Amino acid sequence: MVFIGICIAIFGLTVYASFNRKSSKSNGSTEINLVNSFAIQRSWRNFWYLPTSKTHQDFQYIEGVRVLTCLTIVFMHTRYEPLMLPTSHPDKLKLSLLGKLGNVMTPTTVQIFFTMSGLLMAVNFFSEAKKQPVTWQFLRNKVVNRLIRFLPVYVLWILFTGSVYGILSSGPMAYHTLKAHSLPCRNLWWANLVFVNNLPIQDNFCMIHAWYLGADMQMFLASLGLLTLMWRFPKAVPKLLLAGAIGSAVIMICVSYKHALDPVFRLGLDDVLIGLLLFKWLRFLYMPGYTNLWSYLSGIIAGYAYVTLSNGGYDFRDTKTYKFVRALSTSLVVAVPLISLAFFDVTYDLRPSLWVALMTTITRCYVPLFVAVRFVEKIARPVNSTRKLLSKPAFCYLGKLCYIVYIIHYSIIKMLFSRDDPNAMVDNVKLWERFFIATVSSIGVAFLIYLLVEQPLGAFLRAKLIRINKTKKIQ
Repeated sequence: MVFIGICIAIFGLTVYASFNRKSSKSNGSTEINLVNSFAIQRSWRNFWYLPTSKTHQDFQYIEGVRVLTCLTIVFMHTRYEPLMLPTSHPDKLKLSLLGKLGNVMTPTTVQIFFTMSGLLMAVNFFSEAKKQPVTWQFLRNKVVNRLIRFLPVYVLWILFTGSVYGILSSGPMAYHTLKAHSLPCRNLWWANLVFVNNLPIQDNFCMIHAWYLGADMQMFLASLGLLTLMWRFPKAVPKLLLAGAIGSAVIMICVSYKHALDPVFRLGLDDVLIGLLLFKWLRFLYMPGYTNLWSYLSGIIAGYAYVTLSNGGYDFRDTKTYKFVRALSTSLVVAVPLISLAFFDVTYDLRPSLWVALMTTITRCYVPLFVAVRFVEKIARPVNSTRKLLSKPAFCYLGKLCYIVYIIHYSIIKMLFSRDDPNAMVDNVKLWERFFIATVSSIGVAFLIYLLVEQPLGAFLRAKLIRINKTKKIQ
């Protein structure tokens, strides 16, 4: 009832604001801010607006990377969900989970998101720090703005998942989807809202895929502290970044060693049956923010390089050290997946091993390193055909919906799965058809949520909560 009531209120406010927008002049009052924020004309105009700043032009291709990464995640979740169904060819299923190589690469996909977040965070931080001093108010505004970005859609969809989802997910397999996806949201919603749902402190999940938001928020706060130190002590930046790199690597080594975690994402038929090893790998290595710090840090380094080079700083890309790192990143992106394949044929050893822990750490580091180096390579360089393609307006528009698509897509996939026949075979699931339906449905719903929730609520909350020191801004 709460979810339905909120939806009715939002719809009513949108209709009222859309018809009364012209008669409302901005004077800072709550009523006028509500009308101006919820007018559908404003949200519609914002969706089709593309910034023209130099920074946006330099990183416009990232929207294409964002969209393709998001679609890859939707595909992987679409592929893995039907694995609860039986199969007539167990050996074939075990080998066809996107292939062994696909299993090696699967956990690295979300790391691309983290690296992009670190990159854009660093660029925005230093760009804004040039215009205003980095004070407690500056940092507060950063945190508040992040919460405004995350929470409106997140809270709405948690309410949906814990209530209306149970009505829409009413097929033969509904019990499995309700138990794993919906029912925990009625008791564990608080863990999501305080962004600790990704930490190994609980066994059930409200929207398991939302671990990403918990990890991202934790790394955002840690990165905010690091960026502040980098701004405050510019001469110590190399030492700070080196300390961060060593620290994040040591954390992964310690976690991998303590819990005897090997490099591979062991999602196969045997792992679905026993469950424990995969769950352990996810909970202790894949989900926590502290084991993903390397990804964010890689993006921050690339962002700092962009700021330095854009301001006429020393172009380090001709140095032997950078060329070595570039060659190393390219070598690792080829060698690590091939070496990791060997672990599929090795019996899982529950005893800790330092060498295995080192290999596990490398497998968690090589993709962010490669992606960050590729970002650095693009700074102030001629635009090639791939970059032009990724910068197309279509990707920019879809990029605005990626966050919402990520939040809602898993519920849509679960609803599709709930209608499967429990006596059917996983071999008969039409993967590409289901992926198409899940993708189109997610984008359509995301567009409506963007217009009716994310944009208007974000604008209203920013007007009320973001504090700006007008005197310093004018100066």
